[in-house]
Amino acid sequence: MIEELLGAKLPSGYLKFIQGLSGPEQSGERFESEGFEGSFEFEGEGETCIDSFFSLSDDSGDANSVLSYLKARIPGLPEKVIPIARDPGDWLICLDMRDHSGAVVIFDPDSGRVYSVTESFEKFLSIIKK
Repeated sequence: MIEELLGAKLPSGYLKFIQGLSGPEQSGERFESEGFEGSFEFEGEGETCIDSFFSLSDDSGDANSVLSYLKARIPGLPEKVIPIARDPGDWLICLDMRDHSGAVVIFDPDSGRVYSVTESFEKFLSIIKK
């Protein structure tokens, strides 16, 4: 359903990662970033960490799903920039699907600015400092 809304395929590395988080021990409401408490840098502007990943649930009542963030139409968030996680300050870690690359970016909802993180989700997982 999310890919239909986007008109684009989500990166396979991201889909595999999220499927790995959605085991029976998960509540389905929030994917804790267990094992990913480390930090990462973005576009030379700073450093942050992941608070939680969003589920791929198509349940409209799941406020912590990618779909709920897409439907919310967050002011300033460019079209086809897909929120997949948040940091402790509620900045959004996103997949940039504008050019179908699946690059990882971080969005500051206060300024509306998008900062580059890495060119792919797989690279993103490899740069997280533990």
